[in-house]
Amino acid sequence: MLTRITVLILSIVLYSFFYVLTAPGWFYIKDTPLVYAIKQNDSKAFNSLLETEDFEIKDGVGATPLSVAVDEVNYKFTKELLEKGANPNARSDFADRPIIYEAAASVCYPRFNRSKDTAREIVKLLIKYGADVNARAIGGGTAILWAAGCGDSTLTTILIDNGANVNIVSKEGLPPLHQAIHESRRSKSYETIEALITGGANPHVKDSEANYGKTAIELAKEYDDFKLVNILEKSNSDASLSSYSSERMTLTHEALRIESIFYRYGIYLPANKINFITRYPIIILILPSLVAGLTGIVKKDVFLVSAGAVQLFIIVILSILIIVFGDSS
Repeated sequence: MLTRITVLILSIVLYSFFYVLTAPGWFYIKDTPLVYAIKQNDSKAFNSLLETEDFEIKDGVGATPLSVAVDEVNYKFTKELLEKGANPNARSDFADRPIIYEAAASVCYPRFNRSKDTAREIVKLLIKYGADVNARAIGGGTAILWAAGCGDSTLTTILIDNGANVNIVSKEGLPPLHQAIHESRRSKSYETIEALITGGANPHVKDSEANYGKTAIELAKEYDDFKLVNILEKSNSDASLSSYSSERMTLTHEALRIESIFYRYGIYLPANKINFITRYPIIILILPSLVAGLTGIVKKDVFLVSAGAVQLFIIVILSILIIVFGDSS
């Protein structure tokens, strides 16, 4: 049986290997030159590389330069890549998300004070060049589900005007209208709901039994929101009563949803949440992750920040190996 010290040493070696692969702030081996130029907002390098480098080559996490430009909310770079023929429907290998989904997420939850208005213009630009507004992420999300869920009526209208399915259902069994209703309880705004109704959302559709198993009208009544009930009952929808059944999210989908939140906000697990940290000398492994995360915040590099979450996940796995396979000697 290996001693815990031996396993720890092996873990450090293994972790170091993963760190080299996931810490572009120190090594940048994951970024292609074009992607690096986009992240640094280096117009001179970008223009030069755009003429010489294949703009469909993905970086180390499987994102195309267009995907990175959209994520950085850089309208100029996005437009130039699309004009050159970049694929607006390319998907990231890292989390299998369509570019327009990422663009919608940037509208809803902009990072580092990025402009929501610019993000909306990027959505329009992607649609102009052929992006599929109904493309699903691996977790089942779509751009309009993002828009409805965050209560952005402007984005919702843009998507509806360009063919978004207003009755599409998430993997959790929630149509956009239900998502907008949940958001309206927080924002006290009905603009997104009205945009969905105008666009043809059916207030008589039930969400899945795994959630509430209620129509939008029933949900509004349950919340005692009589203004919302009035809006829904006055809608022109005459669709027959129906319901969507949807399998509940698998652990994989849920993990990807959580990872998406980590990716969006740059959140990583705090050390004090790992209850065995005080029993085993894992703290020396956490420090590089914190450095990566802080460096990412300073440099406004979301990949660096999210890399901290990936690294901490690796630490948890290695720590479990120490606990399970190491003896007490």
